[in-house]
Amino acid sequence: MTETMFQKLIEQELKLIKELLLQINVKNEGHIKGTALEFRLRSLFSKMLPSFCLVSNGWIIDEKGNKSDERDLLVYNKDKAPQILFDIGTGIFPIESIEYDIQVKNSITDKSFKQAYDKFDKRTKRNVLLGISGTSLFKKYTKIDPKYLHSPKICAFASEDDKYYFFSREKMKYKKIFNINKLQLDNGPAINVNNKSCNFTINGNNLSEFGEKEISICRWFCVDLKPQSNMLGFINGFVNTLYKEKTGKYFYDFNNRKPKCLTFVVFDNDGKQIFQASDEELNKILSFETNAAFHINGSIELSIKAYTK
Repeated sequence: MTETMFQKLIEQELKLIKELLLQINVKNEGHIKGTALEFRLRSLFSKMLPSFCLVSNGWIIDEKGNKSDERDLLVYNKDKAPQILFDIGTGIFPIESIEYDIQVKNSITDKSFKQAYDKFDKRTKRNVLLGISGTSLFKKYTKIDPKYLHSPKICAFASEDDKYYFFSREKMKYKKIFNINKLQLDNGPAINVNNKSCNFTINGNNLSEFGEKEISICRWFCVDLKPQSNMLGFINGFVNTLYKEKTGKYFYDFNNRKPKCLTFVVFDNDGKQIFQASDEELNKILSFETNAAFHINGSIELSIKAYTK
């Protein structure tokens, strides 16, 4: 079977879901549509899970006995907690076992988005909101989550009327690149350069002995897959996070339509923000510059800054 055939199978399933919801046209019966959507998505996702995962509705509990409200769809990992915690049939799952907490809405409005946000637990690995109708979802989300740029409570959301949005956090190590001439000018005898080895020492300490620092690059992306289903974008990420092999491309290959970067923020390994790109800067080249600060007690502090060019 080809990639296109897999996509067609999912599209056919999603089309059946939409047709089912259209048939539920009784006034003020939005909750029935939401329940129907939840049921069909549970059936769909259950066919995509690895053997160590299951999907169910139910409640999340932590080690202190705190229990959440009932959840629409919980994807839980049976290998992350003793089997007895799953066998008792209560529909209650330890928070450590939750791979995805997915809330389902027929319509994602400002009110329902805020309700979903309030219900999610920030300790859960992946919180997701899915719906059929609803527009301007990213604008809605930025109004309710003050930490959306770097540690959002919801990591992905989508509607068929809008787009698929997802958050990415990537950790990178950076090499220590110094302006040696400036360091020597500013610090004199503290700097000793060995031109043959291209190494230099600071206060008698070889720079190579200092541990390499790490930065975190936080980004929000969006992609509009219409006339195909925006749900295909979520299924791509859903499958990729649950399997060692990145097989989400069988459902949608982002090489066919590249996601657009909406926000770009960089933090150093101390959690300090060192860079934030504006919309017009997102297509420019990002560069990093490392430097050193010398303290009177002889200690050395390595730092990094980022800029576009």
